[in-house]
Amino acid sequence: FTPTTSATATYYAFTRNTTTGCFSATGRAVTQTQDVIPTAAAAGPDQPLLCGTSTTMAATAVNNGGTGTWSVVGPVGTIVITSPNSPTTTVTGLPQDVPGGAAIVTTLRWTATSALGVCTPSTDDVILTVNPRPVVNNLTPI
Repeated sequence: FTPTTSATATYYAFTRNTTTGCFSATGRAVTQTQDVIPTAAAAGPDQPLLCGTSTTMAATAVNNGGTGTWSVVGPVGTIVITSPNSPTTTVTGLPQDVPGGAAIVTTLRWTATSALGVCTPSTDDVILTVNPRPVVNNLTPI
C-alpha cells in the first residue's frame, strides 16, 4: 500500500483466545500516520554565463505536500535568497570579481522534504557562475 498523500488512519487491535478462537469484544485503537516520500529534488539547470549579481532560480516544485528549501552551499557571503521555499525565487548578492578578474562559482542546494519530515530528504545542487565585470579601456580619438 503506497498512499499518494500523507494520511492518518486508526486501526483496532483485538485479542484472540488461542483455545476457543474467539476475539475480545473490545479492541484497542492504534493510530498510524503515513508520510509520503517526495519526488527527487530538481534544482534546475546550471547557470554558467551570469553577467550580474542576481538571478532567478528554476527548480521543480516539491509534490505530495512536502516542502522545498533553497540554501547556499558555498561560498557564503552576502547572498540573499528572497523566498527560500519558492522553486523560482530570486537570488541577489552573488559575488562578482573585479574587471578582468576570474569568474566566481556559487553552489545553491534545493532540498525536498516530506510533509511530516519523516522521510529522508532529497537534494540537488545548481551551479551559478558569475563572470567578472568587463574591462573598460579609455579610448582616445585619433
